[in-house]
Amino acid sequence: MRYLKDYRLYEIYFRMNPHIFKTYGEINPFLRRHCKTLKELMPQARIFHLIRNGKDVLRSLMSRELFAFNDPMAQYIHPSTGDPYNNLWGEMTRFEKLCWMWSADNRMMREHLQHTIKFELLLNDYDYFKTKIIDFLEISIDVDTWNKCVTVVKIHTPKYRMPAYDNWSKQQKYKL
Repeated sequence: MRYLKDYRLYEIYFRMNPHIFKTYGEINPFLRRHCKTLKELMPQARIFHLIRNGKDVLRSLMSRELFAFNDPMAQYIHPSTGDPYNNLWGEMTRFEKLCWMWSADNRMMREHLQHTIKFELLLNDYDYFKTKIIDFLEISIDVDTWNKCVTVVKIHTPKYRMPAYDNWSKQQKYKL
């Protein structure tokens, strides 16, 4: 809570100041574990859980440094004492740890955020986008603007270190 109260809320304020916005939006994966506290600190905020297909997330994460040798944050991310994977953590592979993290984070967000949105559907179905984003946030985005935006890939992994899901081993598919 201290991080949010003493730093993050001020950071949001300074990003917005001196501009006046009706809506502020931020996609920040580091805030996912703070969703419960964010709701408590900003009860008027409309916070939602954007979930992406785990198969694609895992493939992307395996191409990054999370839980790799050089990851300085790896020591801070692990199952809590009551989690069934806590005792297995030391023997788990990097892939297994990433699967656990994706699952645990999404379970926690589902528990604390009542508005879950499937990322892939936002890109393929304007009516879903309208219901889940436009109506929820009370903003206006027409279908032509949406069409222009969904065809532009903003972030992509330049080189994957892991094959697409269809080429995963049976053991990898079982872990997810």
